[in-house]
Amino acid sequence: MVEQHNRITQSTITGPVLQARDIGTVVIGDARPAHPPLTSWADLPAVDEDLHDLLDVQQDAFDTLPYRLLDITPPELSQIYVQQRIRANAPGQDPDDAPIAERVLSATEALDTESHVVITGEPGAGKSTLGQMYVQRICAYWLGKVRMAPPLREPVLPVRIPARALAADSSWSELVAAGVRQVLGGMLATPPDPALFARRTLGARWLVFVDGLDEIIDTGTRERVIRTIVARMRRGTDHRIVVTTRPLPRSEMAMFDRVGAQIYAIQPFGVLELEEFARAWFRAQDSITAQDRATDFIRQVRDGRLREIVRNPLLATIAAITFTLSPDRELPRSMTSLYARFMDHLLTDNANGRRTVAELAASREPRRAELVRWVDERRVELIEHLARHVLESEGSLAESARKWVTDHHDGEPAGWAEDLLTVLTSSGILVRIEGDLRFLHHSFAEFLAARSHAQEIDPEFTELDRWISRATWEAQRGFAIFTFLLWGRENKIDRVIERLLDGDANSVAVAGRLLTGDIPVAEEVAAPVLNRLVDLLIGAGLDRAPASECREIGRVLAGIGMHEWIAEGRLRLLRDDARIAMPIRVESAIVLGRLGWAGAVGWLEDLAAEVEPQHVEHIVLGLIDLVPDGRDRAERLLLAAGYGAEYALTLTVATMLLTIERGPAAADLVRDLVRRMRTDTSLGHRMPVQAVTTTAPLRTMDSWFDHRPNWDDLVRVARGSHCPAEARWAAEHALACSDDHDAVAEAIKVLVEHDVESAFAAAATRKPSIVAEVMDHFTSPHREQLAQRCLRETTETSDSRIRVQAAKVLSAAGIELEAVSGLSHASILDLAASLAGQPTATMRALAEAAMADATCTWYTFRRAASILAPLPDGARLVVEQAKRHGPKHQLQAIIALAQAEREAEVHDVVDLLIEEPTSVQYVWETVITLHAKRWREVRDRLVDSAIRSERSWETHDMANMAHALHLVGRRAEAIDQAWRALRRSLVSSPTSDYWMKQPVSVLIEVAGTGCAVAVTAELIRADVTVSHRMVVADWFTEQGLLPSAVELWEDVVAHHGHYVEQGVAAARKLVATGHADVAARAVAAALAEAGRSKAAVAGLRALEAWIGAW
Repeated sequence: MVEQHNRITQSTITGPVLQARDIGTVVIGDARPAHPPLTSWADLPAVDEDLHDLLDVQQDAFDTLPYRLLDITPPELSQIYVQQRIRANAPGQDPDDAPIAERVLSATEALDTESHVVITGEPGAGKSTLGQMYVQRICAYWLGKVRMAPPLREPVLPVRIPARALAADSSWSELVAAGVRQVLGGMLATPPDPALFARRTLGARWLVFVDGLDEIIDTGTRERVIRTIVARMRRGTDHRIVVTTRPLPRSEMAMFDRVGAQIYAIQPFGVLELEEFARAWFRAQDSITAQDRATDFIRQVRDGRLREIVRNPLLATIAAITFTLSPDRELPRSMTSLYARFMDHLLTDNANGRRTVAELAASREPRRAELVRWVDERRVELIEHLARHVLESEGSLAESARKWVTDHHDGEPAGWAEDLLTVLTSSGILVRIEGDLRFLHHSFAEFLAARSHAQEIDPEFTELDRWISRATWEAQRGFAIFTFLLWGRENKIDRVIERLLDGDANSVAVAGRLLTGDIPVAEEVAAPVLNRLVDLLIGAGLDRAPASECREIGRVLAGIGMHEWIAEGRLRLLRDDARIAMPIRVESAIVLGRLGWAGAVGWLEDLAAEVEPQHVEHIVLGLIDLVPDGRDRAERLLLAAGYGAEYALTLTVATMLLTIERGPAAADLVRDLVRRMRTDTSLGHRMPVQAVTTTAPLRTMDSWFDHRPNWDDLVRVARGSHCPAEARWAAEHALACSDDHDAVAEAIKVLVEHDVESAFAAAATRKPSIVAEVMDHFTSPHREQLAQRCLRETTETSDSRIRVQAAKVLSAAGIELEAVSGLSHASILDLAASLAGQPTATMRALAEAAMADATCTWYTFRRAASILAPLPDGARLVVEQAKRHGPKHQLQAIIALAQAEREAEVHDVVDLLIEEPTSVQYVWETVITLHAKRWREVRDRLVDSAIRSERSWETHDMANMAHALHLVGRRAEAIDQAWRALRRSLVSSPTSDYWMKQPVSVLIEVAGTGCAVAVTAELIRADVTVSHRMVVADWFTEQGLLPSAVELWEDVVAHHGHYVEQGVAAARKLVATGHADVAARAVAAALAEAGRSKAAVAGLRALEAWIGAW
């Protein structure tokens, strides 16, 4: 027998090889030692040279305003940083709809959660600075430069990258490494190795701050980046991600919500934070004069219209710089003027950057020196060009700058491109990143781009509607307002204000923000805006809880810089009329306090003793807005109301204390509450309404907005107050409430922190909806076991959301998608998309299978088309499959193809639709997509095709088509279509209130608010149902169209038939909005009408007495 050998040949190592039975780990290259998960800052291991370099550079590298160019002492970030508050939004909740009862907490508390985090905020709110500050603090702690309390509970390694860096087609670790190179560039000794970011390092998770998601202009690119982020959020156990962004469209925010990310809104400076910032700023400039300078600065911003503006941290900093440069000159009165003066300091005054340019020119040979001077002379024009570029495209700024120069200058000498970047960065507005440029702050680009646009817009402002559309989207609102005000310096701003006033509530708020005092506006133009804003405040405070909308409108009113006496007179009347709805009275007092009424604080404190709990919270937030010691006053007020009170009231007060960041006081109340409840022998499994030891009214909470506080609220508040024993005690009681979903889920989340096995046992016996909510709080293998139970005990038809959530858990644990049985095509596609940032081969196969299914729904078709359209040959497949389906599916194909920039294929699908009449149901959404792409030809072809099928339309189809026609600029047709939709609804008398409100809202949108009077007359003449009249009236109040709402309520009071409760409701709304006399007249007129039955007369007499009692 011939002996066989394993042998290596043709190598530097030769000879026989013995094969080991078991080889544990093979490492090629340098092996990084394995470390167990790091759980304590006390156990930080030593860092190697590369990691030390990364931490050290990050600790020193952060963006600052160009202080040195302005001869201002550059303060350290740690010296002037003021800890900001952030508001938590409930799961699935739009940030704009967050109630004031949601907890307000510090950034540290938010980052100390186990969840991934999304922080939203307006431009300049401090989102980027927050990330920079935590990166700096954490790096300093790793490097041993500080030994105070650790910055966060978990020892993590921080890194901060721009969101735009995640747009490339690379792995997660490669994308992070590229982002680090963009930010830190040449400051690093060596480029970071992508492998460093692939998993935990030294046992520590990576805390990845992703900054500026909103700055990605292209929606398709931004959505792709979001998918990359949420994929890592779902799959990554070695990374925690914090995204900072301006508010994004609801559909995009929902992607974060679906993977369990916690969404927060950063809060503006209050009075106390502003004073703290001012003292720190001027102490950094000159400790001797700091107190006097800070006091003078605070006086100027508190007494003028800057009070609301400097609640924004960036604007507070710019105001402080402006005051430092010109202490004897009054500060600008508006945000636009503040930016204008700051830009003048940098671009046109003799800032130190000019010396840089002079030195550069002197050191260059003549041709290069001439080009340096030529660029410097045109730096304002060039930087404005770059500002427009950054808002309109995703390309390189450095490349755009070079192209601008070559387009405007002949013959560039060698080395000129480097000189160009030096000149541009010497302005202080632009900074370098890895051979490219970026604006120091996105709002600087917005201001400069607006200034450029304002110079080009014609005196008639022919594209005003497009700019108004921009102004109503929060992410572009500041840019549009800058443009309006800068254009108005040379033109009549009246045209813009009057058009805005003809729009919805958002448009009116924008009109209010144009009354800054910078530009003269006649009283007859300003008065309708101010009155409509007050009407909006009234509508927001009437039956619409909580008071967040009231407060938002109040901020607009408080920022008015001219003719404010018009609003002040009405606000005083609202404040002093006891019949007015309480949120309206409270906010009126707060606005008057912001406008200078010295008695506001005392009035609010006196009122707090008389009102219900939800109004106390509104008052408390007003106190904090008005005076530096507002939180102290609020705490005293709340503790007086909460100690020893009815259980639910005490719990409510503790919640309010958490909202105003008075955690220790909340903890005292929670401990006192639980102590009382433990000794209450009558205590059952349900939280009692009343404490037996008090004489509080039994039904204290009848007036509460949504529900009486229960065990889950106590669990949540105890946990938030850092009372673990009380939280666990409440959790044990909550588990007895097997019928209370929220209570059980909240209890299990608490028990996980104390006893995982007990928590798992409790979760394993609960219904799948509860299991799905809590399973992410467990670790493996408990999490996967709970997910498997969800799949076993649910069906696709009734519980698809739960099944997808469970499948995500199992797939993330390594189970192949194909092995997850029982899911529909739509669910599988949602699952696949959530687990990958970029389309995979598996996703493509799933999408193709879904589209080929003859039973594929339009939603599934659109989901599949969105996956395929960006892929090579994917667009062709979408068109081919669209041919096999009907018009609804074809419209979804158009949307997916348009988002993928496949214009030719869009035309192909539109050709299919034109062959036969098109269902209009989804046309308007498709038109919106095409309009955003500015593909006018194909858009108009689609609209014309849909119009041909008008005979088959329902009323809502007509309203949707009116909306589409208006969007594409065919206003006359849109108005005609909207009127016909309304008149058809008046004849058909729709069963649902929505189908009456829809044509009304569309008509007002396309024809303007001026037609509200005619609409009201039509509704009354047609004698539509009481319910229809009431729902339209409520919609009118939401839009600030109070006179039309009053007219409809008056008609309901007089003509409500046997719906007595609706007559009372209309009368109550009239009284609560200050129109009691109208209600009384309506009843009197109805009683004077002949032919009323005895029962009707009796009902009117009772209503008359009720109104008289007020």
